[in-house]
Amino acid sequence: MLKTYGKLAGHQVIAILLSVIFLVLLPIAMPAETYGQFSLVLSVAQIVTIVTLSWPNDGMMRYAREDIQSSGTFGGTIGARLGLHAVLLLIVVPLAWFFSSDLEQVLGVPTGGLPFLLVAFVVLSFNEMGQYAGQAVEKFAGYGLSPVMLRLAQVVALGGFALGWFQDWPALMVGTLIGYALGGAAAWWQIPRAAIGKIKLNFSRLKDILKYSWAVPFGAAGGVVVNWMDLWFLHHMVDDASVGVYAWAYNFSLLASAFLIPLSAMIAPRMIDMKLRADAKGTARYSRAAGAAYFLLIAILPMLFVPVLAIEALVGFGGYSLALMPLLILMAATSFQFASYLIRPVLVADPKLIPMTVIASLGVAIINGIGNYLLIPIFGVSGPALATAIAFAFGMGAQAWIVARYTDSDFPAISVLVIGGAAAIAAVAIPVFWGVRIGIPLCAALSVVMILVARKLGLFRGGSAFQILLEELPTRLRGPAVAAVLWLDNKPHTAKG
Repeated sequence: MLKTYGKLAGHQVIAILLSVIFLVLLPIAMPAETYGQFSLVLSVAQIVTIVTLSWPNDGMMRYAREDIQSSGTFGGTIGARLGLHAVLLLIVVPLAWFFSSDLEQVLGVPTGGLPFLLVAFVVLSFNEMGQYAGQAVEKFAGYGLSPVMLRLAQVVALGGFALGWFQDWPALMVGTLIGYALGGAAAWWQIPRAAIGKIKLNFSRLKDILKYSWAVPFGAAGGVVVNWMDLWFLHHMVDDASVGVYAWAYNFSLLASAFLIPLSAMIAPRMIDMKLRADAKGTARYSRAAGAAYFLLIAILPMLFVPVLAIEALVGFGGYSLALMPLLILMAATSFQFASYLIRPVLVADPKLIPMTVIASLGVAIINGIGNYLLIPIFGVSGPALATAIAFAFGMGAQAWIVARYTDSDFPAISVLVIGGAAAIAAVAIPVFWGVRIGIPLCAALSVVMILVARKLGLFRGGSAFQILLEELPTRLRGPAVAAVLWLDNKPHTAKG
């Protein structure tokens, strides 16, 4: 597992480097208003895709994994999912065409954006379905190679703006769609043909997928709207330039979570296996280790502020200078997201828990919307970031309550999780009160203090379970890595994971 994650992490490093190039080049090559228009179109494309087309993917992955364990192939589940997808496309595409004027007026889609949206529905859904189908057989190109292809295509497109070849948002949208298409092709190509077997429309599996996923569209709506509603509120309450600034900050903050999404994707099939085996001890052991990983991320978050503050101190953010505070807040909110990523594999393994996760997602969306409405007039472009952090904290707490009540997990108490995340948010105050240059050493020192305090309080309890994974490391790295994990968990060096 560690070798697989190392490969994915390598791809993520490449994707991050490409993302940094893109985000550094963006203020030079494209006005904030133009990027804001592109972001609005992409937001609608992603929301419609996830809510109306991709909602059966969790169910497909759940039962495809079960098929793999029982018969070695999952062609019946794939056939059921593809048949359902064809029906959904026949519904969604005409509706989008019919309501195109409403998309322009309500969600801020620029005139001429409809053709790009229709193509995006097909391309994005093709990409996401490949990611989930790959998860079922533990093939993860959709979380490694796919992001590299997407970012590379976007960098090439943005280079055209820098060279004066392009002037408006459609060129960047074309590059983005090409990147998604290539990434989707990679995700599907890596799946062994033998594992798929004969593709056929299995009505029994179609029924299973629908029964598993019936509530998912509502939760998907809540989850994905949270990612994009900030832009809509800024569009209506401020202007498109602020949309571009915030979208730039949001995309920059995603670099902090780039290594988290593949981790969750890799864990999910293993948790399904544990559920099928009724392995209560394995679930509890995983949840303790996950809690330790969460508190470790919180402790090192102030250290992650340092590169951002250094960039601001050395070269600045140019026309996107107002993005610094929302960027730091969103990076801190990554801690809540991380906890949710770690809890989610436990939830998706049990179909009975899906409706409750949907309710939690809707709660996140409602809280974020209210927060935007109240905080944007007070804090401007930082308002949506604060609203997002509050909403993510609620989502994490709700998921932690569900797994504590209905599963064999042993995650830390909700209050401890929230207090830990709040400490990461509070660290944003350092550069606010002491300035960027002084904030750099203070943030680094704060991370060291937080690690020592968390260790003293036993918040890394259970982390030694990772010792088993570390056995896959090269001999030269294995010893120091195991020693560090055991030190964090207050275990003697002879302890076994």
